[in-house]
Amino acid sequence: CMDGTIANKIGTYQYALAANINDVPYYVLRQSGPDAYSKSEDDIEIEMRSGEDLTKLNGIDHAPKNVEGYYPSFDITPADLVSKIITDRGVFEPKKIYSYYDSDSFIKDSLI
Repeated sequence: CMDGTIANKIGTYQYALAANINDVPYYVLRQSGPDAYSKSEDDIEIEMRSGEDLTKLNGIDHAPKNVEGYYPSFDITPADLVSKIITDRGVFEPKKIYSYYDSDSFIKDSLI
């Protein structure tokens, strides 16, 4: 997001937490900049997958009866857990990732 929040595959948040607790820098590698239309976490819609993808395999239950799976497709990592965001245009402080669009100031000015 434009505020440095990261949405990525499940596990990203846990890695960022572990790095933070152990005083290890945590870097995010992106092939481009942030989603110019997502100002913050509030603008991210997390797709929910079927809980049965976690509790069944080939139609066979592998979890105790009445157990339901919770399966979001992504997790969200707050900007304060990220040391730097590395993109095709350089390395950015998470809370200044909006400057990725400096050459496209009309986008930046209208979104932040």
